[in-house]
Amino acid sequence: MKIGIDCRQIYDIEKNIGAGIPRYIFHLVKNILSQDKQSDFVLFFDEKISQQTIDSLKVERNFKIIKVKNQVPFFSAHFFFTLQVWREFLDWTIFPSGSMPFFYLGKSLLIIHDLIIYTQPHWFPNKQWFSKLLVVPASVTKASKIVTISEATKKTLLYLFKFRQDKDIRVIYSGITPTRDYGQLAVEEVMKEHRITKPFLLFVGTIEPRKNLNCLINAFYQYKKETKTEIELIIAGAKGWKYKNFFNRLNEKNQLLGTEAIRYIGKVSDKERNILMQKAECFVFPSYFEGFGLPVLEAMINSCPVITSNTGATGEIITDQAIKIDPKDSIELYLAIKKILQDKKLREDLIEKGSQYAKTFTWDKTADQILEFIKIP
Repeated sequence: MKIGIDCRQIYDIEKNIGAGIPRYIFHLVKNILSQDKQSDFVLFFDEKISQQTIDSLKVERNFKIIKVKNQVPFFSAHFFFTLQVWREFLDWTIFPSGSMPFFYLGKSLLIIHDLIIYTQPHWFPNKQWFSKLLVVPASVTKASKIVTISEATKKTLLYLFKFRQDKDIRVIYSGITPTRDYGQLAVEEVMKEHRITKPFLLFVGTIEPRKNLNCLINAFYQYKKETKTEIELIIAGAKGWKYKNFFNRLNEKNQLLGTEAIRYIGKVSDKERNILMQKAECFVFPSYFEGFGLPVLEAMINSCPVITSNTGATGEIITDQAIKIDPKDSIELYLAIKKILQDKKLREDLIEKGSQYAKTFTWDKTADQILEFIKIP
């Protein structure tokens, strides 16, 4: 079997470009190459991809590389890329970023991470209208099979696109990369780089409205004002869209506290993220809705207790391994922060349950299930 994989949005290791979906693509591709030794693979990359990223995938096996130019956005992404795929005469093409080229026709597996742009359009910039109204609907219509990464996303998909049949859609959870011990020197370097000298709560994710950071800042401010402790709130992640309100709220609360207790440290590498999770008192992720909620499981596998939302995929995937809260209720979040920081036994129980649970989400399992789904007639 000859399989193509659209890797144009893959995480670039050398440049540290890409967040949730790009990292998902990287680990999925790496494990598909490792698991399937019989098929021939053609990987389509953006022309600017680093050689280091390609080499890191070649550790598993060789594959054909095709670099896709992006000189004229629409024509490059939807017309010229389609021609490049057709020239390979593929048996299957995997599109792991939620859409496929507008003009593509052929056997295809579409992986959908979320459909929040339809359910909560005000969270997104207006310029995504083309994707929302044309590209995604066309992709869902043409895909031979569809994978969603949670039951919540599958439910939304079947509600929005009622013509799709349940038998052609499968829920396959994401995998988690095992943690590692980076050593004391590396830990000290990361803590020094980000000027972290006090106990801290941690959030990692894109700075955008649906991450619900204003609620987190309000809850932390309430706890800090009440307890007068030295604890800080460290917020890491790339800037997404509509983030100005977040920085206004951060500055406002720091002024009221009279100290820089809430700090944004920008985007971090995977290594930095893991070390910060290992050192944090708690990982707080009060997102309104997630297609999967990868950072929650990443925190767990790094032995960090978690507070997260009871909505979307986090509400589905997480049971008693974390404290779950209503993301619309800053008082409930404040009480959860207070509880987890003041109850040592609870923290230890959550760390134990979370770390064991996260180990059940493996990329081998994810890759196996996707390959099996493709090969079912």
